[in-house]
Formats: sequence, structure tokens, C-alpha cells
Amino acid sequence: MTLARAIRSRRRTLKLTQEDLSDMSDVSLRLIHEVEHGKESIQLGKLMKILGGLGMHLELRLGATEHISVDPAIVQLAREHT
Repeated sequence: MTLARAIRSRRRTLKLTQEDLSDMSDVSLRLIHEVEHGKESIQLGKLMKILGGLGMHLELRLGATEHISVDPAIVQLAREHT
């Protein structure tokens, strides 16, 4: 599943409109629309806000056995403390 499809699917599962997600994530409605339609580039901070609004996290795979999981809530907490 692509990132765009995963975000759109999760939003719909939560019965949120794009506008709801925009408000919850503090990103523009236009960006939500673009991301859900496969926008090729996005600032990581904005992506993390969108994922956080959906209760999702980002996981990076570094080969077959290694991965990094990034939880938007932890990123937000770290930002508040700096």
C-alpha cells in the first residue's frame, strides 16, 4: 500500500474529512489533499503532523533486519522540551 493510500484509508476508517484532519494536524487542507493524491515530496515535519493526527507512525527499514520507528507523539514531545 502506498503512503497516500494508507493515509486516505486511515482517515476514512476514522470517519474524518480532509478538513478534520487538516485542523487536527495543523497543516493546510490543500496539503492533505495533495498527500492523499500522491504528492511526491513533503517536509518531514508536516508528514509527522499528519501521521500524528491519524495515530500512525513512520517506520524506516534499513535492510532485512533493521528498522527505525518514529512516533509523531514523541517527536512533538521532544520539540516542546527544546
